[in-house]
Amino acid sequence: MGLFDKLKEKIAPQEPTLMEEIPKAEAWLKENMERFGQPLDGTHESFAVLDVFFEEQCKPGGLLAGKVRYIGISNCFAWQLAKANVLAEQEGFAKFVSIQGHYNLIFREEEREMVKLCAEDHIAMTPYSALAGGRLSKRPGETSKRLKEDSYAKLKYDATAEQDGEIIRRVAELADRRGVSMTEISLAWLLTKVTAPVVGATKLHHIEGAAKAVDLNLTAGELAWLEEPYVPHALVGVMAQNTASAAKQSHVWSTGNQEIK
Repeated sequence: MGLFDKLKEKIAPQEPTLMEEIPKAEAWLKENMERFGQPLDGTHESFAVLDVFFEEQCKPGGLLAGKVRYIGISNCFAWQLAKANVLAEQEGFAKFVSIQGHYNLIFREEEREMVKLCAEDHIAMTPYSALAGGRLSKRPGETSKRLKEDSYAKLKYDATAEQDGEIIRRVAELADRRGVSMTEISLAWLLTKVTAPVVGATKLHHIEGAAKAVDLNLTAGELAWLEEPYVPHALVGVMAQNTASAAKQSHVWSTGNQEIK
């Protein structure tokens, strides 16, 4: 049994219908190459479909050849990323150069193993949910349409709202002290940990806050003060389903049957 087969044994096996996604991926790549007039800078794949796409995408002459300069991976454990890149090196495949995981000031579980692996192997971290679905940009008592209606974010954060609330209060207090927005504080903290966070924007001030965070330097004391109240969190969302037992569930990108406890 080869390493690729051993790796696939450890991954949640996927339904055969996922093979139907390969032509869709090819069409998407072609459309975007035509739009931009050059190969894409990079693409990220969820580890949930790695057993289907890995060899097809990463091998010389495969799906991504000549279409994408670099490939990254999303939502995996550190050991999965390490094994995937060992396989790529042995087989002459393209290696993953970045990881897109769930990481922010109130959810820091990536620091257990992933941060250390990325530092050791020079893998870029480009996390999503940088502002925890808006929680790290809103003062206690403030709300928004997303905070009210985003059930998936509620799944990820409501169970630890009390513990996380102290961190959010500190973000607000530090923002007042520094004369900046909570968004700037939260992203400035994250930028000390990762290469580049993924930040969603629906309003101009969202973009402005993200841009200003790049130039905001927090002191070592401020960083430590923000981090101090953090308590361990259970894995939620996609990573909670990164198991063989959850493989045949059809709710990878929804709350599915997960419960807030």
